[in-house]
Amino acid sequence: MAASKPQIVLLAGAWHSPPYFAKITSLLQDHLYVVHARQLPSVGVPPSWTPPEDLAQDTATARSLVDYAIGDGNDVIVICHSWGGTVAGSALVGYSKEERAKKGLKGGVLKVGYMCAFMIDEGISLHEMAGGEYPAWYDRNGPYIKVNSPEVMYDGLSEDEQAYWFSQLQNHSLASLQAPTLGASWKTIPSSYLPEPPVQVADWKQLALSKRVSVYNKIRKDWILPIEQASQYTETNAISVLEVPRTSGLLTQKELDITENHDASDLVSLMAKGQVSSVEVVTAFCKRAAIAHQATNCLTEILFDEALARAHECDAYLKAHGRPIGPLHGLPISLKDSFNVKGVQSAIGYVSFLANPPASSNSAVVQILFDAGAVFYVKTNIPQTMMTADSHNNIIGRTLNPHKLTLTAGGSTGGEAALIAMKGSVLGVATDIAGSNRIPALCCGITSIKPSASRVPFAGGVPPGRLGSPGQILPVIGPCGRSVRDCELFLRTVVSSQPWRLDPMALNIPWRLPDASLKDKKLRFGLIRSTPSRPLHPPIARALHSAATTLKAAGHSIVLLDDKIGDMYADVELAWKYFMLDPSGTALKHLQASGEPPIPSLSISGWPELKDWKPSLDVLWDMNLQRAGVLRKYQSLMVAEDLDALLMPGYQAVAPKHDSYGLPIYTALVNLLDYPAGILTHGRAEREADKQFWRDGVVYNPPYDPEAVEGMPAHVQIVGKPLMDEELLEIMKIVEMVLQSA
Repeated sequence: MAASKPQIVLLAGAWHSPPYFAKITSLLQDHLYVVHARQLPSVGVPPSWTPPEDLAQDTATARSLVDYAIGDGNDVIVICHSWGGTVAGSALVGYSKEERAKKGLKGGVLKVGYMCAFMIDEGISLHEMAGGEYPAWYDRNGPYIKVNSPEVMYDGLSEDEQAYWFSQLQNHSLASLQAPTLGASWKTIPSSYLPEPPVQVADWKQLALSKRVSVYNKIRKDWILPIEQASQYTETNAISVLEVPRTSGLLTQKELDITENHDASDLVSLMAKGQVSSVEVVTAFCKRAAIAHQATNCLTEILFDEALARAHECDAYLKAHGRPIGPLHGLPISLKDSFNVKGVQSAIGYVSFLANPPASSNSAVVQILFDAGAVFYVKTNIPQTMMTADSHNNIIGRTLNPHKLTLTAGGSTGGEAALIAMKGSVLGVATDIAGSNRIPALCCGITSIKPSASRVPFAGGVPPGRLGSPGQILPVIGPCGRSVRDCELFLRTVVSSQPWRLDPMALNIPWRLPDASLKDKKLRFGLIRSTPSRPLHPPIARALHSAATTLKAAGHSIVLLDDKIGDMYADVELAWKYFMLDPSGTALKHLQASGEPPIPSLSISGWPELKDWKPSLDVLWDMNLQRAGVLRKYQSLMVAEDLDALLMPGYQAVAPKHDSYGLPIYTALVNLLDYPAGILTHGRAEREADKQFWRDGVVYNPPYDPEAVEGMPAHVQIVGKPLMDEELLEIMKIVEMVLQSA
């Protein structure tokens, strides 16, 4: 009598035997499946084992196993791992249920699942399919081969687990790998690749909690704030926590000086001269970052022990060689969570990504910074999907704005901005595709730069969505910190390292020194004061007016562009279409894989008019033509008015309340254009001073609440010309100096 459930047949991979599948076998048996597995003849241990010279023995063994599973007419599902896929292709020809039914036979193979397994056409060997080359991790010993590295097979396991399972590997027949296949059953039997199993829905809260606790537990006990103090730092308490590191008593006077009175350029100079050690600097910032996390929830990974070990290496190198490792010698640098650091996880706000193993290598930009002497000590929080302006996810939670906890820290690089505002970092690394670096900077009152696309190598990071977009808006890596000169230090270091050698998509454009005359030139700024769909809140209108009049008083020219550019809304709607080109909804699938809910701010991050919009190839052609028109419009303005840069807002308001930021019109436009741009803090929201910029009858979006935002940092955005990043930095230094001296 046939069984009610399909029988399961497991075909192991090269070097492996059935015990490797004990866990999955047990799980299947718990669900009342009958499981069959047998060691393939191509795997064994000499001298009792003689390696077969072709696929015949493996094929016969697999057929015998399937025949036994079918029995009196059972249905069978075959799961094959690695080499087992080659065997299944040869062995299962004629075994499909449909083919057997035509012969009057009951039962048969319903499906074949390929688990990291090979689908090879008939008459082709695995060796031939691999290009006739043997990988470096093969050890050839006469008629058989063995794996020589545990990381190749078990990269995601602990060292102890790697060592154990590596010790259980057997030898594999060399001749079988060179033998042509005897069939291609996947052409007639429904077959599919099996992805890594998703995290079980019921476990997502526990997984998130476990990760959150593990991050907190990496803070040294003597750096922990009293519970009665830390418990008041919530998103409903409208207080500033900027002074908490200073008043906590956890930092020495020297550590306060290191973290408060120097920018990155200062610190690398002091360390290179031996006036302060890397260990002292790194310790100070580790302490301050620990405090910042307890106050604002800004960290996703804590690497304090690794950072201090690296700092000792930097100090030892300086002592031994009499020179620094590089331009960033001993400098602690914080990283957005999406950057890979070897041996460290990058969950990027998805609970399902907690199942991913730690990174096996550094992102390209991380490697460049490391080679320049940098010390990595923390990774910082981001929003779920990285496409909303609130750095909030279900793993770490919400990052709070240190100026006022009831307001957003921005996104998607909100963890970096909050940490830098708390002076828990002196220089951070961010990404930007619609304002992700500039939005948190303007919310938290720090400086940031979005360079032109591909000046900084993007390879090796963890994407929140689908790779290979046909769109024309590229994500960009840029710095955030305390000064323009620190941003310049970062960009000069990265671009001077010839990043195109690590990332083929990075532009081969060496670092340039701007014309020396630019420092003394009277600049021409195109002023964009507002766009009709997003009128400026009074604090930003005042900040922009103040910046323009101050620059004009310093001898620079201001050209009004409001009437010449029209409403930006339609232009940025085009940008949103580019962001919506993935028909498979990859980001949503990442959420569904764990069962976690979307964060609240995602509901206002979509474009209202595009709710039912669907992409197509014809539409994409039209979009590209439309973008070309936008580029011509702005280029014509820049040329006709002989402009050096644009002066405009990065957002219509100071940091708004949580989950209310909405669409980033003023920053996303710059990404559509692919112009370099930066944020400078200028002024603060002051209810009385801002009154004169109130406009009766105007509907402010989000609503303007002067009491809620009192004292929050205001800003201006400086936009340069395409690929003239060096000139933008020089212009921003001029603006920074003029505004600070006013």
